[in-house]
Formats: sequence, C-alpha cells, structure tokens
Amino acid sequence: MSTPSSQQICADFYAAQHASSPKPPARATGGCATSAATAMDVCTRAVVTCDAGMPVSEAARKMRKHGVGSLVVVDDGSPGQHVVTGMLTDRDLAIGVVAAERDTQAFRVGDIMSRDVVTARADDSVTSIVALMRHKRVRRIPVTGPEGVLVGIVTLDDLLAGSSIAAGAVAGIVGRPGMPTEPGEPAGTQARPRA
Repeated sequence: MSTPSSQQICADFYAAQHASSPKPPARATGGCATSAATAMDVCTRAVVTCDAGMPVSEAARKMRKHGVGSLVVVDDGSPGQHVVTGMLTDRDLAIGVVAAERDTQAFRVGDIMSRDVVTARADDSVTSIVALMRHKRVRRIPVTGPEGVLVGIVTLDDLLAGSSIAAGAVAGIVGRPGMPTEPGEPAGTQARPRA
C-alpha cells in the first residue's frame, strides 16, 4: 500500500474544504491549493496603487496608511484600466532613498521603482506562481488580465493565509540565499537557535 503524496493530501483537504462553501469575493482562504487553483482564487483584489510621478514621501505614507509593503505602479490609460508599469517596495524606499540620504520630496516613485515587474495572468496556477516567486526571487506578484490590466496581487502572505502552499515551498521562497532568516538580521545570515 503506497503512502499518499503531500500534494494528494493537500488536494483532498482543499476539495473537502471547498466542496460546499461559497468562494469569498476578495481572496480564497483555507485548504491547500492544487494546480487547479488559480491566481484569481488566492489574490487580493483590492490593490494599493500609485503612479510613477508620486513623491516617494507620499508613497511611503500611502504604504503606512494601508498597512502594505509595496505599491503597484500603474498607468491609468483609461478610467478603471490600471496597466502595470512598475513596483515600489518598502525595501526600495529604505535602500534607494533613506540609506542613500536622498531628499524624499525631490525623488519620485519612477526614480526608484522596479520597472522589470514579474506578473502573473489571472488563470495561472498557484503552483506556477510559487515556482515563479522562487525563480524570480520575489514575494509579491501583480495579477493581470487582458492587455496587462491589473486585477489583483498575489503575495506570500496570501499564499500562507490560505494554506495554499506546502511548508517546503514557503521555505524555498523565504529561505533563499541572501535573504535574512530572522527579523532584524542582515541578509545572508543564518537563523539563530531559539533558547
């Protein structure tokens, strides 16, 4: 008799959790995602955005107000049609502005944002998103619909909150070389044993 794989156990749990419960509108929670779960099943649809011309000081205040660690930079081509043009993270602010002692009023989001944004399509599987996060070494991926229009964002927290990925996959994203393993530690350090 063979032992079921962790993926099969996860799939069975996910199916049982979602067999009779309606899907929440903003983000799926509970259960384990399988390759059948998509970006739209786990993403946060209320994305906090900004434009490239916003002063970085205003962007930082917006992050604080909304309790987020990143802003998706968009170009409003048409009303309600936000096309992803970049990503600004709290790390961009800390390294690109604060540590460099730059004037927060003089610099704009477009001066320090990441322009080579990793995005996922709405119908991409959770499995492929996890692989993309690991490969591209990112923790947040905007989800786009047709023509690059922003429809949501998948974060590592979204995946963890919904128990959407196995612990080993999370370790592969979080525990990669060069990333801090304990809060407040410099990148590339090992976790200290807990007393």
